[in-house]
Parts: sequence; structure tokens; C-alpha cells
Amino acid sequence: MNKRMLSATAVIILSGATLAGLVVGCRASGQAGVNLLGVLPAGWRAVETVSSGDGLRLAQVIAKDDKQRVVIDGRPDPEYDSILPGGPVFSPDGRRIAYAAQTGGRSRAVIDGKPGPEYDGVLAGTPVFSSDGGHVAYAARSGDKWLVVADGRPGPEFDAVADVVFSPDGRHLAYVAKSGVRLSVVFDGTPGAEYDAVGSGSLVFSSNSNRFAYTARDDNRWLAVIDDRPGLGFDEVGAVVFSADGRRVAYPARRGDKWVVLIDRQYGREYDTTGAVVFSPDGKRAGYVAKADGKWTAIIDGQPELEYDLVRDLVFSPDGRHVAYVAGIGAKQTVVMDGRPGAASDGVETVVFGADSVRFAFLATQGDYAFVVVNGRPGPGFHEARSLVLSADGKRVAYAARQNDDWVVVVDGRVRPESGRVPRTTPQFSPDGSRVAYLATTGDKWVVVLDGRSGPEFDTVNSGPVFQPDGSIGYLAMRSDSLFRVRQ
Repeated sequence: MNKRMLSATAVIILSGATLAGLVVGCRASGQAGVNLLGVLPAGWRAVETVSSGDGLRLAQVIAKDDKQRVVIDGRPDPEYDSILPGGPVFSPDGRRIAYAAQTGGRSRAVIDGKPGPEYDGVLAGTPVFSSDGGHVAYAARSGDKWLVVADGRPGPEFDAVADVVFSPDGRHLAYVAKSGVRLSVVFDGTPGAEYDAVGSGSLVFSSNSNRFAYTARDDNRWLAVIDDRPGLGFDEVGAVVFSADGRRVAYPARRGDKWVVLIDRQYGREYDTTGAVVFSPDGKRAGYVAKADGKWTAIIDGQPELEYDLVRDLVFSPDGRHVAYVAGIGAKQTVVMDGRPGAASDGVETVVFGADSVRFAFLATQGDYAFVVVNGRPGPGFHEARSLVLSADGKRVAYAARQNDDWVVVVDGRVRPESGRVPRTTPQFSPDGSRVAYLATTGDKWVVVLDGRSGPEFDTVNSGPVFQPDGSIGYLAMRSDSLFRVRQ
């Protein structure tokens, strides 16, 4: 996932430069590998910063006078009048980058540093990459017509285009197109049935890319179109969701003042309000929250559970055998696990299961204290607790906590004093669960803390930290007017 942030600095490449006295490009005990990528170009200022998902690549939009340009890993692209909204964007694997730029009233997409053909406009929010990074598409305007350009090949022209999306496997491309006053969804270049409207942002693929759905309006009735089959008409239709295996599908819908949830085209009971459907990871179970006559309940596998004053944050365990949610009883809140409410507290947040589906944890507050509950057992109390995370195997737990003015990080119930450091991001475990890292400040400097030890100090950390395959962490950081790539 690309990360965006504002930055007051930008860089131009200084190839091969390193920091004296530090290990460069490798890991060593107690040391960090620090590579200098570049320095601030005189007179330019950064207006947007984007990092790749692995935390090791950085793109900045910089401006000077009436010109803008993109600097990628310290290397400047050509100048343009402006870099259009929505870019730059990295492919999910971080290997590719794209953005749209404008010069002299003409726009073009720049893919991997190569400018494409000029058009009269490029749609905001495009270009977009497929999840594997193998395909890229954008919408462009030529005169008064719009078209989608996929992997350099222009598609058919329409009066308007929106919502350009790839399937998860990258093999299919869909978007909304307008011809005259009617709209259709174009799937792999072929327009589907026409409607009066198509729900904005409603295009959705199943995670296995075998199924596709969206919402549409025709003759003042909204309906869900699933695999090209329109459903029944309603006054309103909510988001369509697929189970992880793509076999099941569900959505909420309203007629008059009552809502129902349709799961595999089967009606549920009527309620005053319903939430989105949540499928278990194996797709065998489904649940949602609903409200009727002032009371909330969780509907699990079609059956309503006990009524409460509030129900939210429904979640299934990874194996689908357990389900939990937060319930409110008057001014108190509790976690309900498999229909059984636990101890009440003043507030509950962040209910998470471990990968083994046995361990679960959540943050709770009681009076002036906050604490973490693991499998029903409350931990020590603090004045504030946040950023709860479990390791991938579910065996380890970490979070940040504050006692008076002092911050600590708690790992597996053991308090690690921060000695003046203030944790700024959620702790994260390495994939094997053996290491833990987080971003912190000490005074006005930023550091990455790995297994309790601080790395080098920087003025800002622009991305990460992200664990790398060898167990180290990678991130990009700035010191004064210089940008560094760091492995720690």
C-alpha cells in the first residue's frame, strides 16, 4: 500500500554516496546500513511524498515557481506545469511507478519514467496498477470524449468514465462509462447493460477474481448486479461483499423504512438498520449487526443473538469457529465471544484474534486506567494504552502504554521502559514473530526502535519501518537536506 505524507524537503540523487563510520548496504550487530540517496535541490519545495509498500522507495512531488516535477529515489523526472492529483503511485510490489502530468494545457501519463501520448485531460485517481504490478491503466479525455488506456492500448470512447479497477489477479479490467444519459459497466472492453446510474465506488471483484458485482439504478429502483444478473429492485442498496472463496455474496437493501440483508439471494429478517455483512475466512459463516425498536443485535448465520444497547466491530476467528463483537449495556461495554458476554468495562476497542484462533485480545478502559485483555485476563493498568498488535502466529502481543508522562512498550506482558522515547506507530512483529519494531521520537528527533534498541536519529522518517525477508527492517529518512535509505 502506498503511503502519503507531507514533507518540507526533497532530494536529488548523489550516486554512490555513503555516510562515514557506518555500515552501508548490509546489517551488522548494533549498526545500521545507511545509504545517502540525495540532497535538497536549491529553491525547490516538496508538496507531496509517497513511499512504496516495502518502505524502500520514495517519490516526491516538488515545486519551484510555476513548475513541478517528480523525484523518484532521488532521481528527478522532467519538469511539468503541474503533477495532477492522484499521483505518483507505486505498484503494490514497489517496482513500478506512475503519475499524470500537465504542460501547456495538455496532459499525459508517465509510466516508469516514460511519458505517454498527450491528451486533453487525465482522470484524477488514475493511473492505477494491477495487484501484481503487471498492468497499468488510466482514463484520458480526447476532445469531448473519454477513453481508458490499458497497457498503452486505448479503448472505446465514451462521454464520461469513472472507477477504473483491476481484478485481484490482474486479468480483468472494469470501469463505469457514460453514453448519452445512460451508464454501463465496461468489463474487459465490452459494455454491459445500461442503467440510469451506477453506484459510485461499487465495482467489486471476488478475491479469486472469478466473480464481479456492482450496484445500479433503473426506473428509480436500486439493484445489485452480480455476475451480470440484476437482482430485485429496492429503494436503496448497500455495498456488495463476497466471501473469500468467492462462492457466497451478500448485501443490505432498504424498502421503505426497513432494511434486510440478502445472503446468496436469500432474504433475512427486516430491521430498522443493518450493517455490512462479514463472512468468516472460510466463507462458511456470515454475520452482521442490526437494530430494531431501539435495540441492537448480532445476526450470526441467520440467527439473532441477545439484544444490547450497542453492537459493533463483529469479527470471526481465522478458522471461522469463533465470532466476537463489542456490545454496550447502558454506559458499559463488553466483548461477546460466541454469544457469551465477558466482563464489563467503560470502553472496549481493537478486538483481534491470533492466527491459531485460540488467542484473542482487546483494549479496555476502566475509570482512569487502560489495559489489554488477553483471553479474558486483564494486564497491568496504564493511563493510556494504544496500538495493540498480535504476531502473525498469534503467540505474541505488543502495545504502547503511558504511565503519567512516561511511555513504555509492553511485549508479552513485559514492560520495556522507553527512557524518553515516545512510540509513534503501532509496534509490528517480524513475519516469524521473533522481532518487534516501531517508530518513536526522542526530543525533536525520530528513531526506529528494533528489539528495544534505537537506530540512528533523523529529522523525519518518511516511510516504514517495514520488515525485509532477511529479518532486518527498511525505511527512508531525512536528516537536514539529505534523504537516506536505511536497513537496520
